Amino acid sequence: MKLIYIITFFYSLSLFAIESDMNPKFIEGYKFPNDQSEGTSAIKTKALLPTENSFKGGHNKLLKSVLPSIYQDNAGSCLFMSHTSAIEVLYSENFKRNYDFSERFFMNLSKADIGGDRISNWRTDTVYRLNEAKKIQTNTEYPFVKGWYKTVNGKRVKAREGENGAFYGVKYNWVIDNQQLNRPGVKLPTLEREVLFKDKDENQWNVGQAPSDIVKRVKEAFQKRNAPIIVIYNHTGFWHAVTVVGYNDNASSASCPFVSSYKEKMDKRAEEIRVEASEQVDPKAKRKLLRKARKFNLRGQQVHDSYLDNGGCKGKGVFYVRDSIYPNKEMALYDYDINKEGEEENLNAPIILREYEWLEQVANHAYQIYFE
Repeated sequence: MKLIYIITFFYSLSLFAIESDMNPKFIEGYKFPNDQSEGTSAIKTKALLPTENSFKGGHNKLLKSVLPSIYQDNAGSCLFMSHTSAIEVLYSENFKRNYDFSERFFMNLSKADIGGDRISNWRTDTVYRLNEAKKIQTNTEYPFVKGWYKTVNGKRVKAREGENGAFYGVKYNWVIDNQQLNRPGVKLPTLEREVLFKDKDENQWNVGQAPSDIVKRVKEAFQKRNAPIIVIYNHTGFWHAVTVVGYNDNASSASCPFVSSYKEKMDKRAEEIRVEASEQVDPKAKRKLLRKARKFNLRGQQVHDSYLDNGGCKGKGVFYVRDSIYPNKEMALYDYDINKEGEEENLNAPIILREYEWLEQVANHAYQIYFE
């Protein structure tokens, strides 16, 4: 039997602390659509990796409790990857025990609508589902896997290999397994969250809506509770959720790679959508795609203008981010299916860096999760 590998942050740090700030190192990853409304193809983006200077003098108290994420592939599971990471960090900080908690368990809670009456805005309230369950399982008990599934009456269910309409992959994790859900798991204290900022329209694709002091709010929240913060933002057209676990005012932001290239990426995607529209026979479908392309252009221009109006890249100031879309070949392999060979993937880089301008320009929700 192949093993599922877990590696803690400080062991992993040595893999990335080899570049100087003068020669920043980047990693590439793929973000898939969360659903069909965002499209069908993944986009490739880059993230800045830490250097030996990235952690000096920063607020890095939580880093010892960070576990690298499993690569989510096309599961559309970033909200649960980020929340599960936050719970891992909180549990480690409060009980001095490191657990690799189950993203699949949390995904199943949502799909089964357990704790649904506690949710007013899924973007900020998802953590309350765990208060209904009063537990979370470990990844050993209920692992994130690849399997055969199909869709029946709008619901994903288990399928047999080769069955008509069946697919193999990580979307299998959305299949509800009631027997697994009912297992004991690890008991959790009551969880709470403080919203630091939410988009006025509750729109997970909006940009340019964050308050001017959002970076200050996030830093003050870390000083107040030393607890992780979930950020939802527009990842060049797809909404995405990550866990922020600290910050550093003095670390180099390497010319703000995410925000400085944002308009270019949004314009490129808008042009791709227009090409898709030109191939449509249905006038209604064509108009819908052209409207979508215009939104990409408008949001890209909005970020560009706001970024320049605020002085462009300051050159310093980064957040430590735990993400689920940047697998690193220097990390251990994660085995999604013990009955197969070749479907493994490397774990993600344990920490990437995002410039402060990223939060200011493209975030639409930010909230801190903590034990009550």
